[in-house]
Amino acid sequence: MQEMKTSYLSPVPLGKHLGPQLVQMGDTFGTKQYEDLRKFLEALPSDHRYFYELRHPNWFSDEIDRGRVFDLFRNHGVGTVMTDTSGRRDCLHMELATPDLYVRFNGNGEKYRHADLLRINEWAERIADWKAKGLQNVYFIMHQS
Repeated sequence: MQEMKTSYLSPVPLGKHLGPQLVQMGDTFGTKQYEDLRKFLEALPSDHRYFYELRHPNWFSDEIDRGRVFDLFRNHGVGTVMTDTSGRRDCLHMELATPDLYVRFNGNGEKYRHADLLRINEWAERIADWKAKGLQNVYFIMHQS
């Protein structure tokens, strides 16, 4: 029997049953850590799908930094997470780095149910439009307060 080699980055043990992996960075992981991000992406196994969530607003506020990081994701085949949190619009972007979409939708609970439903309907329309333009897979994760 052949020994299976795995690293902490390898999805091999679950094989075809493992879906895409989300890598979520904290609010303090900003553009100054670009080189760390680049090195990490280069170390990822290429036989699996990854989605990266950046939460520091500097990744999105400067056009040069934004273009550089999205090019990095594209070059490594890594998707980006679109985080839709009411009241936190500084990190919401509408840029796909791969033909796959991963949305992390944060709802506001029963008190704001109507507003959440409006946002969900907007996502449904947007996704339908993107599917018509070639979007292949959609992962939509919902959190409620």
